Amino acid sequence: SNCASLLIDTCVFTNNQAYLPYVNGGDCFGGALYIQNSMVQLLNSRIVSNRATTVSTSNIQNGNGGGLAMGSGTLTVSNCLFAANFISGDYLHGYARGGGLYLNGQATILSSVIRNNEAGEPSNDTRQEGDGVHVAGGTTLLKNCLIAANGTTNAAVSGPRNVGVFVKNGSCLIESCTIVSNVQYGIYREAGAVGVTNSILWNNGDEVYETVAGNVNLGYSCIEDGDNNGSQGCVADDPRFAARTYYHLESEFGHYA
Repeated sequence: SNCASLLIDTCVFTNNQAYLPYVNGGDCFGGALYIQNSMVQLLNSRIVSNRATTVSTSNIQNGNGGGLAMGSGTLTVSNCLFAANFISGDYLHGYARGGGLYLNGQATILSSVIRNNEAGEPSNDTRQEGDGVHVAGGTTLLKNCLIAANGTTNAAVSGPRNVGVFVKNGSCLIESCTIVSNVQYGIYREAGAVGVTNSILWNNGDEVYETVAGNVNLGYSCIEDGDNNGSQGCVADDPRFAARTYYHLESEFGHYA
């Protein structure tokens, strides 16, 4: 908090937990890292198997950012892994926002992998807001990232609204990313501005969902269910993944491109 400049390089954050024990409402932020009013660079690091949870009552406790939460400030992430992080809130009225990352500020996420993260309770599925990434506000750039297999089909852990990237508000530009195999939605936009360019959206339950149609700008991307197919350079052709770990593409002869 209130840090003019912080560099985190080649670190591992694992098996940490943020927990909110109070029953009269409130927010829990960041299972491993919480950034507030600071300028932070996070480079070449692994944020794996962290949790941000609250006491589960019928009050309003919210969980934000199972791996990392950003409340304000400036964040640059490069060459990092966010995997198997978990977020939950109050089971009845709370929100679970961002199993991997919760972003509210000026965030730039580059060349990183965000996979197998999970938003659990509340039982009200409309309050599960992003298993991979939750954009709460501000300006976010996701570039050259893999956002894969976030969410679960296990109803005992999570309901059906499992999302790779959830945009609540603010501005989010997704450039040269692969968003694949997230359980229900690749991108879910509730408000704000979303742009997608030069990206692959494939094998998500629904590649793009908008509360108001036409507020996600899609260009020069490969989108399985045909959103914007034939317009603004978008196609629906099989990208031919060579493997399902990092989703490299096949060459003409079936090898890594």
